[in-house]
Order: sequence, then C-alpha cells, then structure tokens
Amino acid sequence: MLITSRSSVALLALVGAAAAASLPQCPDPGRADYDFVVVGAGAGGGPLASRLAESGYSVLLVDAGHDVVNYNTTLPGFNLRTLEDAQVSALVSALPQQGPPIDDLNALASDGSVGVNGPSATIDENHIRSSVHERLQSVNAASPSQLQFSLDTLATKVLLCSNGTGGATTAYGVQIVPGAALPVASNFHGKASLKGRSVTAKYEVIVSAGVFQSPQLLMLSGIGDKNHLSKFGIQSIINLPGVGSNLQDHDEVSVIWYLKQNYTLFNGCTFLSDPKKDPCLQDWIDSDHKNLYAFTTTIDAIITKSTPNRTDPDVMTYFTPAFFPGFFKGAPQQLADTHNALSAIVLKAHPSSRGTVRLTGSHPQDRLEIEKFHFQAPGGYDDIAALRNGVRRAREIVQNSAIGPLVETEVFPGANTTTDDQINDFIFNRVFGGTFQLSFLERPFVKHSSSGHHGCCTNAMGPDSDSNSVLDGNFKVRGVDRLRVVDASAWPHVPGFFITTPTYMVNQTLIHLSGRPLKIRVDIRDLWDSSKSEVQASITSLQETLGLRIEPVISWTTLWNELKDRYPDKTTFIPSIVRIVNTWYSRLLWRLDSDNFPAWTEELLDALSDSRKELVIELSSPPHNRPRTYWNPKIGSFFLSVPKTEPPLHSKVAAAFDQDFDNLLTQGSTSGPADEGWDVLAADTSRSAPHGDTPEPRRSVTTHSVSNASHAPDERPKVDRLPGLGELSRPNELFARTAPYILTLDLGNPLVVRCSHEATLDLLSAYLTRWGKVNTGDSMRRNVFKIELVESAFCSGLNDTLTIEPHINFRNNGFQINPTLILAFIEGVLGYKLVHTNGHNWVYRSDTILK
Repeated sequence: MLITSRSSVALLALVGAAAAASLPQCPDPGRADYDFVVVGAGAGGGPLASRLAESGYSVLLVDAGHDVVNYNTTLPGFNLRTLEDAQVSALVSALPQQGPPIDDLNALASDGSVGVNGPSATIDENHIRSSVHERLQSVNAASPSQLQFSLDTLATKVLLCSNGTGGATTAYGVQIVPGAALPVASNFHGKASLKGRSVTAKYEVIVSAGVFQSPQLLMLSGIGDKNHLSKFGIQSIINLPGVGSNLQDHDEVSVIWYLKQNYTLFNGCTFLSDPKKDPCLQDWIDSDHKNLYAFTTTIDAIITKSTPNRTDPDVMTYFTPAFFPGFFKGAPQQLADTHNALSAIVLKAHPSSRGTVRLTGSHPQDRLEIEKFHFQAPGGYDDIAALRNGVRRAREIVQNSAIGPLVETEVFPGANTTTDDQINDFIFNRVFGGTFQLSFLERPFVKHSSSGHHGCCTNAMGPDSDSNSVLDGNFKVRGVDRLRVVDASAWPHVPGFFITTPTYMVNQTLIHLSGRPLKIRVDIRDLWDSSKSEVQASITSLQETLGLRIEPVISWTTLWNELKDRYPDKTTFIPSIVRIVNTWYSRLLWRLDSDNFPAWTEELLDALSDSRKELVIELSSPPHNRPRTYWNPKIGSFFLSVPKTEPPLHSKVAAAFDQDFDNLLTQGSTSGPADEGWDVLAADTSRSAPHGDTPEPRRSVTTHSVSNASHAPDERPKVDRLPGLGELSRPNELFARTAPYILTLDLGNPLVVRCSHEATLDLLSAYLTRWGKVNTGDSMRRNVFKIELVESAFCSGLNDTLTIEPHINFRNNGFQINPTLILAFIEGVLGYKLVHTNGHNWVYRSDTILK
C-alpha cells in the first residue's frame, strides 16, 4: 500500500466530471439474467465465454454474425505435402537456405530470432480447421445451461447505472436487437428503427466486438471523447479520449510472379463448395481429408530486421503458391482461378501509423469512419524503406534460387519497377489497408481497395499516467465498474507478426490473470477493490485520520502463487488476507484514536513527515511464522508481512499487531520483530498504559497449564483484590486467558454461536469452512452455508459471535440448520461442558484455559 499526500487521483481527473450525467439506480445483481454477458464471439470473446461457462458461470454470448458451417469455414485450403509437384518442390527446397532455421517459432527461446520457419496452423487431427466456433459448440453441447448464444443479434448499448449519489458508474447489462445487422453484413437491408431488449449481468459485461465495433459500442454507450460524442447528441458518461484512437495495422505488400506451368497438384481444383463441381473437394472427402485442401497455404516465412541495430526482428516475408494480392472483394475467386502463381508477402511489424475509428451518427447501424493514416506518423519513411527492402529481398530469393528458372514473369510490382521511387509508388498503391493520401508527397496517392486484416489497438490499455489509455492492466474500462474489453482492440501496440494467437492469450490471461483463478479475482474485486468493501472503508478512515492519501498496492500474484498450497479451498484465501489487512488498519486506527498513546502518535507523525509513507504488503521469509508489521527507518516505510503458514486465527493476529505496534518505532532492526510469544502472546499489560506513565505493579495471577480435563471449581484462578484498570490487558488478550469461557448456541436461521473466547470461534469457523460442502446448483460454486465471524459490539478487534446461514435464502420455506455436528464439535473437540438447554438454546462453559 502507498500512503501519499496527493489530494487527488489522476485517474479521477482522467474520466472527468462526466459522471454528473444522470444514471439510473443499479438493479439488484441477484436478479440478473446471467452471470456474464459477452459481446462478440471472435478470438477474444469466444474462448473467454467458453472458459467462464466451464468454470460454472452462466454466460450469454451475443454476436452479430450467424452460425455458418460449410467448406469455406472448415477447410484449411492447401496441402503443404506437395513434394510431388516439381515447382513447389523447388520452393520447399530453396526457401530454407535463406537463413538459419527457427525450429519452433512459438518457443520462448525463439523470441527475437531471425531466420526461416514453417509457420504453424490451427488444424485438428482430422485436417479440419480448429477454430473458436468448434470450441463454443463443444462447450455448449456439454453445458447448454451455462453457455447460451444470441446470434444475428446487434448489441447497441452497454447499460450503465450508479449506486446513488457519488456512486461509481457500473455496467449492469447490454441492450440487444435480435435480427439486426451491421451495415457491412450481407444481411443488412438498410437502417431500421431498432426495438431492443435488455439482458443483465450479475458480475460483468465483457465487450469483445473487435477493433471497430468495440469502440463503436463504447461510444454509443456514452464512453469516449466527450467532444466527439457531443457532435451526435450522445450524452457523455465517461470521458475517455482514447476510445477509437490508436488504430494500428501491419503494413503488407505482395510481390507476385506467374510461373511457366500450373502446379500439377491443383489439377481439377475449382475451390467450390459443391463436390459435384470440384473434383478436389470430392477427393478430400474420399481420401479421409488427405489432399491439398487439408492444409494451409504458407510454405515458409523468413524473419529479418529492417535495420541491424533493432532489438527485435520486424519484417517477415512469407511465401505461398497462390495469387494473393491482398484482401478485397473478388480476391478469393482470383486466387482460385490462378494455378501458376507465387506470392511473397512482405509484412512490416510494429508500424508507426496511428489511425482512428469515429462515429458518423448516433444510430448503431450508421457506418463508421475508419482512417488508418498509413505512413503519416513520424517513422513513416522508415516503414516504407523496410517494405521496399523487403520487396527487393523477395526478388533476390526468387531470382537467385532454384525457383528462378520456373518464373515466367513478375506481375507485381513488375520487372520494370526498380528505382526507389517506383517501388515506393507500388507500396503506396498496394499496401493492405484503406484509402489514404500522403501529405509529404508531391502528389496524393489513392490506394488499391484492399482491406487490412490485423487491425487492433483502438481501446488501448495503459498506465494511469496515459490520458489516452482506455483500459487498465486488467482490461477494465477506466471509470466503469464491471466492464472489460477483451479483444484485439485492447492492445496498446500491434503485437508481433500476427495478432490472433496473442488475442487468444489475452482471454487466457484474463481467466488466469497473472496466475490467479477466477474465484480469486472475483474476491479481489468484491472484497478488496470494491468501494463498499471493509478494506476500502478502513483505507478511507486512516486517510481521514492521518490526512494522507492511501493507494493500496499488493502483489496478489506473488501471494497466491506462494500461499495457494496452504489454501486448498481457494474461497478462503482472499478473505484471510483481507482480514489480516483489516486487522492491521483497525489496530492502528484504534491506537491513533486512543488517548492512551500520545507520545507514540507524535513519534509516528514525525516519522511520516520525513518518509515516503508506504505500507508494503509482502511475504514473510522463514523463520517468521506469524503476520507481523514493522517500520523500516532506512527507507521510511511500513511493512506488513504475511507468513507461509496456515491461515492464522484472528485473535492472535490482532494481539500480534498490538505487540508489534508497541515496539514499532523503537526497534533497531529493519527485518521486523521476532516471533517469540506467538504461541502464547502473553500480555505485557504495561503496554496498555500511556507512554511516559508508569503503571501500578501487578499482583501475580495463578493460571493453570493446558489440559484436556476440566478444572474443578476450586482450582480456578484466585484473585485477592480487584485489579487496577491499568493492569488489565486488551479484551482479545484478557478473555483469551480468563476462565471460565462462556459459549451459547441459538438454533435458527441463521444459527448463532456466541463465545467469550475468540480462538474457539476462529477454530470452529475455520473447520466448518474448510470442510463445507459446495453447492453445485450455485453458479458461484459457493459452499452451502455462509459462515461469518462478527466483531464484538463492546470492543474493536475482538470477534464474539459466529453466524451460520445458507448462501441462498431459505427462510421463507422453513429451512432449519442441523446443529448436531456443531454441538458435537463444541463438546467432543473443544471440551466445553453443557450447563443448560431447552432444545433450542444451549449454554456451555469451559474452565480450561486454551492456548
């Protein structure tokens, strides 16, 4: 945690005062239609929706497309098993000689490598394209109640709400219009008056509509540049200027040759979806998917650096035995009709260009204004030079290898295109992407009407200091709770050479965010990040007391990875850490508010005024075996250490922190206090007196050693006079060693156990939680019973009540908790003796002092 004197947070300034927009009160999330609503079934949303459903959550997946299953979507296209064709054999043998081999392009050791590699493809064991579609269908078939689809459905707005005056803006659902289409879709028949319906999410709305539609959906929802939204009468809810900015796409051009002869492997292939009209398709069916249609087109890829001083390679040239000029209408048929072409596609990674996606109206079916601004940013000249050199390198490879004698003519850019200016003209006109003009040229160039296919980065994640960042590091939309964007638009920079696999990794990372299971992340959101959590309330209280801004910083990944073996039931992990941190806050706040520690408080304030004011939460190193806190004067910081042990009892944690705070500013070591006394934490009652005062000497008090047998009444500790107030320890220490312990149990819903001995309740709570049965009918996979410790109304830092009730409300149908196991535990394990019962209430006592 960082304690800083900043009076405002930059992030709040970023989103601005747009929250003044009127929003409805948030509905009860318990009545939501689904746990999650995911918009978009592509590489971002599809796998994420599948993983959420497999984790037991109910998910609605909304997509504007429809379920298409045909040969066009399932056949990879070409067979790399082509050594029978002399021309392709020449390609396969010649290309690997153009650089050192990269054995596995996906291996970590290959990062930054240059050389030659045969790219991998997502093809299953049946030689059919392995895609998100198959993944979704598989999960839906296995769990139809968990994963549901709404296809041919246009999402028109993210529904936002507020939890009262000053409450956080929150996403609670999506407005959808079944049957409506995007203006670029084949089933679009013009703008219509859209009548939609709302679907609500209990936990989160996840936008995965892609590089163009994701920013559009945010802007239509009032999230974006307020000046741009105001042009179309859209009320600005959250002012995020970066929405729709930062558009990036790889720069690619194709060098294409005609060969002297057709590839013999293509004989009879028409690339049609009817086996009667395509002999190769019929052969693919008859041969158990073992002909050229079973594999992808790329033979080899050559990876290089545009300049020697670059850290990472940034140019890839991949070869395919096909006519491939780019992506535009008519290109597939041109490719299918040409059986004697060779293409070398030069791809420039990490381009300098930055474009925009902008609205042209407030209607969801209005077309978007998409500007890529190729080569117009600083660095544009270098990008052009990299592509120009790539074109020349591709030519050299073909001319100076076994491929050369097979070539009839160069189609693009053409054998007569040789000078820098001529090749530049070719790049300007043929680069994959949208229409553009280049202001630094003597004349404008209008590009060939090809579209790019690696667009990304229009809802970029970034640090708090970046005013154009739309998302934080967890893909959360800034300024909006329960809303994430998970697709290619989330990248701040176009990743690598191809973006699909990195986008798959985005949703995989989100599921296991930095190694944290979904349940851990949900608990972090609800119990730590939420403005309504006890931690945030404690942070606010300490801020008001000290006059300092507090920003929690904790490495959840490190804590979870190191402690997960100690928490086989992960539902207890975050609550345990939160309780430790809350105890730290409560004990420090109690001390600061108390009149008994004026000198100590002055010392603390002096130390804070001369330091960086940090509270760092870390893992303890052996041999420490308890939570501890200490002050490091060398760097001027608080440290709170969590041990690699089983979850500690709350009563011991509170007493331990009190002990540490007593010695906080006087200890000479920066490594923290020792653990002596952790097992007993015997009270040093002089610490209860104000600093500078000398307490009245204590008279000895006789205590008994721990035993499984009860103490007879005449063996109980004797006190020969009433103690002075200064002699009495804090309640959590005093009642831990004061016999008898009194325990009562009241049967009902909730079942309530009250006890003067906090450790008894801690152990009972921990035991019941650890062995609690999971409710398989609960989408959150919680235990059947919710078990909570309640702090005493008499004093802070001491729990004297335990409540047990179902997570799902059964009060209205007479549900009653069976108390027999709890009664057996109280008597058989803890050794309490029954004093009285009426069949509904039980009273127990224990004369044994328990450690």
